[in-house]
Amino acid sequence: MNSKKNNIIITGSDGQLGKSLKYFKHNNLKLVQKKNIKFYFLNKKDFDITNKKNIEKIIKIIQPEYLINTAAYTNVKIAEKKKKLAFSINSEGVKNLAELSDKYKYKIIHISTELVYSGIEKSKKIDEKYLLKPSTIYGKSKLSGEKYLKKYCKNFVILRVSWLYSLNSKNFLNYILSNLNNLNFKMIDNALSSPTSCNNLINVIFIIILKKNNLFKKQMIFNICDNGNSVSPFKFTEYILSQLKKLNVNVPKLIKTDFYEYNKDIEKPQYLSLNNSKIKKYISYQPKYWKAEIKNLLKIKYKK
Repeated sequence: MNSKKNNIIITGSDGQLGKSLKYFKHNNLKLVQKKNIKFYFLNKKDFDITNKKNIEKIIKIIQPEYLINTAAYTNVKIAEKKKKLAFSINSEGVKNLAELSDKYKYKIIHISTELVYSGIEKSKKIDEKYLLKPSTIYGKSKLSGEKYLKKYCKNFVILRVSWLYSLNSKNFLNYILSNLNNLNFKMIDNALSSPTSCNNLINVIFIIILKKNNLFKKQMIFNICDNGNSVSPFKFTEYILSQLKKLNVNVPKLIKTDFYEYNKDIEKPQYLSLNNSKIKKYISYQPKYWKAEIKNLLKIKYKK
């Protein structure tokens, strides 16, 4: 049986954040070795969080000190038609992890979403005390998972993340980069959200694990997003395209579209801008600005 200290299970390892955590490990090998961290990257096939008996067998072998739960059903629109599936992963799966955490004494970092909140006025930002009233099935399933975590787990941190992006897997940035041959891009201009780079999120995760371990017993909940103003999909895309032009990449024409037209089949809040002041206070970390993150990622992508 493995020594417990600094064994970390990462669920959903084939997803965007899971893949980004693999890159973090690769790029920080000296830190990983110095801190004697052993990562266990487990995908759905290896570690289906909806199957409690099977995951318990694996947890018993690994004996983790930490479990970073990135496993989730995240397709907001399709979740409206697949409620049972969304709740099985985002709610019941989290319940399984929470119940086993007491038996095997591991701490959980759980990735949640801004969609657990009700919408807010255009000019305001949401803090962690704001009304929890999700309007989507996805948001409701994620809030249900949070409630199970609070009920059954003694040591956890919940990170509510908005509009996650990176160069890995499906996300808004990669959607733009993979469709540059389109003649036109239609993007919503009358909605606001807060982008979050995987880099900023991962930095927060490991500051908590390595330096702020007391936050688990306090069962803390934090909003996580990049620094900078909240932005519409149109303005976010406009900035991405402007930086691509500087890298001599051909870009399509950008056209404004309406929030309600795009979301006519789903009741989704129009304004969901996050306030990230609390996490900055508790861990003394300043997330990078989203414009700086986009610039850096595009330079990596196009190697210039």
